[in-house]
Order: sequence, then structure tokens, then C-alpha cells
Amino acid sequence: MPWKMPPSAARYNNALDFDMEAKKRQAAFKNMIWEGVVAMPLPADITDVPIIEHDKLAAGIATWKYGETAQILHIGPYEEEAPTVQILKEYIDKKGYEITGIHEEVYLRSPGTPFCKPENYYTVIRYPVTKK
Repeated sequence: MPWKMPPSAARYNNALDFDMEAKKRQAAFKNMIWEGVVAMPLPADITDVPIIEHDKLAAGIATWKYGETAQILHIGPYEEEAPTVQILKEYIDKKGYEITGIHEEVYLRSPGTPFCKPENYYTVIRYPVTKK
């Protein structure tokens, strides 16, 4: 059976301030220069990638390691993630955990999905956590 590519993911070093007022947050979202790592899952037998020479971009193979995580499914445009993130953060706190790493997203339905409009995007929002 041919290998099917799983959804891409990203980890953001400079996550948006989800506590700011909605209109300000949407403007900040559109003007933000996102910094982080974008990942594309690969089959286990791939061990090397071509060398890419670019001032700001690099390619490599890495294994993302996980301990405990908390995650939630957001349905809709990326600009409207804040309430979903807030629900997840409140849940993490209520269960006695704290966030110990950076904001991560997995794009189940995204701009690369044929005929997919922003209101139909499916994004898993994930944070690494530890017990307080």
C-alpha cells in the first residue's frame, strides 16, 4: 500500500497574545511575522534530505518528542483561534497542569486542502504540559 502523507504541523516561537481584544488580535494576526518550525511527517525509512541553500530557510530531519500534552480541535479561521485556546488553557489549569512548551498546531484541513474555506479549517492546537 502506498504511503499517505499525514497532515503538516507547526511550532511557533512567538505565539500570538490570545488575551488581547478580538479586533486588535485579528490585526496583529494579519501583520505578525511568524517564527517557528513547520513540519511535514515523513516515512521512517527516509534518513536524509537535499541540501537547500537559502538565507532564511533550512531543511532537516528531526523527531519531535512528546511527554504529556493537552490538545483541542479548533474549527474555523486561524484568526478566530483565541477562544478555543482559552478553553484549552482553562482546562489545563483546572486539571492541575501547566504549559511547559510552545504553541503547536496540526493542520487537518487547511489552505492546502482542496476546496476548503477558512470556516471549515480543522486545526489541532496542542501544548506540552506537566502536573503542577
